[in-house]
Amino acid sequence: MDREQKRWIQEHYRSLPLPDIRILDVPDEFTYLDPRLQAALRAAIDPEIDALLQLPDPNG
Repeated sequence: MDREQKRWIQEHYRSLPLPDIRILDVPDEFTYLDPRLQAALRAAIDPEIDALLQLPDPNG
């Protein structure tokens, strides 16, 4: 997702309580299932997932 896509979503769905949308800054230069794309996505997404897993359980 790039900044323009993020802006479009926020404008078209402003009435909804959207979660935080983060831009991963992965270049759009890969083909489908390119191993380099998978590695770039993992490098961008894994820290985000790890941070979410460290949050306290809201149910106690």
